[in-house]
Amino acid sequence: MATRAGADTGSGTQRATGARGSHDLGCFGWELVGFAGFANEKDGRWVIRATETQVLVAIIGKDLLLAAELVNELWNAKLNAEFGLNKRVRNHIDRAVESGIPLVVLVGESELNSGILKLKNIESHQEEMIPREIFVEELQKRLNMV
Repeated sequence: MATRAGADTGSGTQRATGARGSHDLGCFGWELVGFAGFANEKDGRWVIRATETQVLVAIIGKDLLLAAELVNELWNAKLNAEFGLNKRVRNHIDRAVESGIPLVVLVGESELNSGILKLKNIESHQEEMIPREIFVEELQKRLNMV
């Protein structure tokens, strides 16, 4: 997985305990290191997610250049995004569910040929087709950024 520049990619367990190695030892014991998680309020309750990633760009295949291009557009729009390369859609969906990533952009060969990307809302399980040229704006709307 690729993450946005500056994003914390350390292991949550290791970082949460502060056990990253001897360089973290202070004169009075272990140095406290913040957890890499992210919390937001939803329906009056707090939900803790494993990552700040808002969008997973799921490339169905191995097109690294396309993945980098799409994620770069999202990063330029100040969206927290990462991508995955895998031939199985289920693996991408499982990654989003496990990490608490709310939106997945599915990009396969048919989507590339038609110029339409598939957007899946993980919580509602709804899928929509979005034109490639406006997908960033559509994601910003859905994430209440516009």
